[in-house]
Amino acid sequence: RFASGDELREALEQLGRRTAGAPPPAGNPYRGLRPFDADHRALFFGRNAEAGVVLDRLRSEPFVVVTGDSGVGKSSLCRAGVLPAVREGALGGGRAWSVLAFAPGKRPLAALATAVATLLRGDAAKLAQAARSDPAALADELGRHLGEAGGLLLFLDQVEELLTVSDPQERDAAQAALAELASGRPGLRLLATLRADFLTRFAALPALGEDLSRALYLLPPLSPERVREAVVGPAGATGLRFESEAMVDALAAAAAQPGGLPLLQFALAELWEARDEAAGLIRRSALESMGGVGGALAKHADALLATLGPALGAEARRLLVRLVALGDTRVRRTGAELGADRAPARAALDALVRGRLVVAHEDEAGGAFELAHEVLIREWGALRRWLHEDAGKRAVLERLMIAAVEWARAGRPSDALWSARQLREAQALGPDELGERGAEFLRASAQAVRRGLWLRGTVAIGVPLAVAAAYAGALAKARRDVVRRVDALVADDRDRLWAARAANAEAERLRAGAFGLFDAGERARGEEVWAQALARAAAAGRELAEASRAFEAAYTQDPGRADVRALLGQTLYERALLAEAAGATDQAAEFAQRFALYDPSGELARRWSAPALLSIQSATPGARLSLEPAPGAPPASRATEARALGPAPVAPTPLARGSYLVVLAAPGRAALRYPLALERGERVALEIDLPAAGAVPPGYLYVPPGWFLFGSAGDDKERRTFFGTAPRHRVRTQGFFIARHEVTYAEWVDYLDRLAPAERARRTPSTGAHGGLGGSVRLELQAGGWQLVIQPLEKMYRARVGEKIAYEGRGDHAAQDWLKFPVTGISAEDGLAYAAWLDQTGRLPGARLCTEYEWERAARGADGREYPHGDELAPADANYDETYGRAAMGPDEVGRHPRGASPFGVEDLVGNAFEWTRSSLDEGQFVVRGGSYFHDQKTCQSVNRNVAPAGLRDPAVGLRLCASLPPAARPPVP
Repeated sequence: RFASGDELREALEQLGRRTAGAPPPAGNPYRGLRPFDADHRALFFGRNAEAGVVLDRLRSEPFVVVTGDSGVGKSSLCRAGVLPAVREGALGGGRAWSVLAFAPGKRPLAALATAVATLLRGDAAKLAQAARSDPAALADELGRHLGEAGGLLLFLDQVEELLTVSDPQERDAAQAALAELASGRPGLRLLATLRADFLTRFAALPALGEDLSRALYLLPPLSPERVREAVVGPAGATGLRFESEAMVDALAAAAAQPGGLPLLQFALAELWEARDEAAGLIRRSALESMGGVGGALAKHADALLATLGPALGAEARRLLVRLVALGDTRVRRTGAELGADRAPARAALDALVRGRLVVAHEDEAGGAFELAHEVLIREWGALRRWLHEDAGKRAVLERLMIAAVEWARAGRPSDALWSARQLREAQALGPDELGERGAEFLRASAQAVRRGLWLRGTVAIGVPLAVAAAYAGALAKARRDVVRRVDALVADDRDRLWAARAANAEAERLRAGAFGLFDAGERARGEEVWAQALARAAAAGRELAEASRAFEAAYTQDPGRADVRALLGQTLYERALLAEAAGATDQAAEFAQRFALYDPSGELARRWSAPALLSIQSATPGARLSLEPAPGAPPASRATEARALGPAPVAPTPLARGSYLVVLAAPGRAALRYPLALERGERVALEIDLPAAGAVPPGYLYVPPGWFLFGSAGDDKERRTFFGTAPRHRVRTQGFFIARHEVTYAEWVDYLDRLAPAERARRTPSTGAHGGLGGSVRLELQAGGWQLVIQPLEKMYRARVGEKIAYEGRGDHAAQDWLKFPVTGISAEDGLAYAAWLDQTGRLPGARLCTEYEWERAARGADGREYPHGDELAPADANYDETYGRAAMGPDEVGRHPRGASPFGVEDLVGNAFEWTRSSLDEGQFVVRGGSYFHDQKTCQSVNRNVAPAGLRDPAVGLRLCASLPPAARPPVP
């Protein structure tokens, strides 16, 4: 049927969400991107040229550093423009390029090793140890893994963390290993982002900073014209417009100040959510209702502070207040003035910079910081409240800082120190607020007051002693407060961790119940239980997220607490497992990188990479087995190990998790390919027998009993509304035979020739003059024999037996023998009649329509890939709407696209013609699978299913047959 307007609108919005951050296609820099993406990537609209320059540099240079001011869009340029283009082959060189991204963090070598381990399927701890011993170890190992066909771009985001938060010993080892990766080895490239205020310090690194001048790419600010393009272009690409030019001018002007791009981004994201879709407008009233341009930034600021936890939140408050002068204007201060030498203060300051509330600068005194925008002072309620509450202390602290700076400038004279009265005023300030310079000034002032009293013979030195005691007592109290706060956080969040585990256990129970209902044909009830499972899993995710944030805050306050470190690592590990179960592989990899930083013993890493144990039995005499990575496996399940397993039986063998292909062969037996997906830590015992060579019908393949992944793990609404399938889960099938190709016209003509005239007329393919989704097809019996009349779209073609169809406008495969086309224009009822005829005449004993489970297993193997041959579909892989262009579309001869073969070797399961199957989710229903020459990539995905009436005839729907094994030949399902 035709989609409704609401369905089309939803599909377009889903497309926007799925492709947010993709590189703009040539000719239309806005197509495919969701406007005003709230994570800053929408501003890539003005960065097409810069992305091209960085890619050009990477083609010729092994190391490129993108630098610029804080908030200029360095990460956005790389993540939204450069990395996707590299994944799509922009670096060329005859290599298949992949990307690994990470940030240094506190343990940069562990972060690097963890990222590399995801590609090598190795032990991150061992890789890190090897790199400590030999800086070239990681580069050597990657070179061996990539060979001559592979390429790898390592993306190191926020490389300044090497200089700010990284452990010094780890930093030295990491930068030496990174220097080897950036040394120009074939197939290896290193891309990094670096704040401009850290250039001098980065250049001083002994290995990585040596060639910095050649590696640098300075990212300039967006020009006013390109800022305006970033505002107007995305809206126009989706049919929206701003209500007035004045509104656009106000938005563009917001980006003209330092730190203005983030301000613009926050405002655009909020306006997109408040758009008037019916009128196609972004209204001025929406901008006014959110408090102007500054209101969006204030909302973002509140959200950022909420993620920091109590301890870092208190540090952030202190820092933000210090960056406001007494006249409520922004003031630039150095790290020393802010007291950023302490780890908690440094962590809070880095979070504020990353969150784009604070801008970092380089000046003659080194690093300096200021608020991203004056509007924060005016519009952010929390900051206004803090400034009011701290007005008295701010005045004292401001006087103290001025006095301390002047004292130091003048050479520390005693007459510039404070008196006892002024010291009493300073008692209101805590040690965390003073900074090193302020604390030194107060100590010197107290000593001077004490000396003066002794010189006057005064024994009563109450004031300076009181000041000294108060200062020492404040330090002790601060330590006690830290311990108390950390203990409270740990106690609360242990409970939250247990609550998350309970919610996750309930989610697992509900998932299992939902899968059982789907497999039993109770889809409506299955969807209800599945929704409950998702809700419980989401609750578990929220609890784990809160727990990890609190544990991280606690660990930042007291890095010596081993118990807190262990709890943080365990929580991140469980978040990785939860993300993996939800199909969020990128998020799972991110959590895996993070928990490695809090896993000194390596126990979590060992559990994460725990091998599976595979054993194989076979009653086939002389059966020999080998193991190889399954071609086309998705990145998250890609195996790297290949080995000869020898004759059966195979003793339990440890193997890294991933997607494999077991190949079996024996004299006088049909060769067998057995796709197998192994999970971490599981024990798998297979019992596989090979059928006799003559037992497999000609043109058919044997699929042995086994398990596979059925259904979709993607967006849940898309799963229900577009693909119409179940959530992805394991399903098993008995052994069966499946045809290598679809049933052809030659086979169907042979069938028709053997039928009585009345039955022949009933089974002759025809969709009428105009049928189905596109064009028509009919088979005609004339005096000279059979003739095919086919109209794929507008052009009609006719050909008799012995004549070829010659497609107009095609370069490749223009002239084809239509008898080798997949037969189309037949109904499910026709397919049932044909299968029954084959079975009854003995031409194919057990012939029948495939079930959906059988069809999807034959197509996807065991690893849940999107297409039979992998996760990407290129025009050469299959016959779909892009293969020849819409003007030249039409069916191909079967077997024309062997690159699209499945792990079992079945061909033409994607595109060319839909294939009738029996529904496995709806009893008694029929479903068409696999897409056609007329349909797009998404429709052709192996997970897609379309329920259709048994009598439907469509020019794009054909047939592939399965056959049951003789009862005596049916082995048990392993």
